Amino acid sequence: MHGWWSRHPKTRTLPDDHLLEANRNLRELLADTRVPAPVRAELSREFRAIEEISEKLRRGEIHIAAFGRVGTGKSSLLNALVDEPVFSTSPLHGETRDAQRVSWHALEHGRVELIDTPGIDELGGAEREEMATDVARRADILLMVCDGDLTAREFEALRQLAGRRRPLLLVLNKADRYTGEELTLLQARLA
Repeated sequence: MHGWWSRHPKTRTLPDDHLLEANRNLRELLADTRVPAPVRAELSREFRAIEEISEKLRRGEIHIAAFGRVGTGKSSLLNALVDEPVFSTSPLHGETRDAQRVSWHALEHGRVELIDTPGIDELGGAEREEMATDVARRADILLMVCDGDLTAREFEALRQLAGRRRPLLLVLNKADRYTGEELTLLQARLA
């Protein structure tokens, strides 16, 4: 990762005065009572999201979130990335109860925050949906971790994550369980 980041072209940024002016104009628009309240409310939500993204860019952060069913190895995969057992794992399913975050200082000029989520089949419908939506909204890269044939629930979660318009990687964990033919068929179907 260090090599990739150092070879990555530097992003051109606007001078600070342009960003400050844009920020000031947006704040004035949000305070303008001539703008209908529902429009201001929606703009306010969008503005908070923009501020959050701007702050992440300023700090040089990348957020990577792992999703998947209980027991697919999300926590173990993230532990392998950081090369230490920072995310809790257990032979008992359902060890991860809430989204857990760990800062991984893998970049020369920033950091990666890894986010482990509970299994998509673990929480109640509305609670799971709200937590997953919030984590997916904040993440820059999404990992969908599977360890076998996709279940209907995994396929639906994959479809929803793909709709977030973020880079999405389907991670075939425990891939040694697949035959060469199964891997080829799966790759062809996903292409």
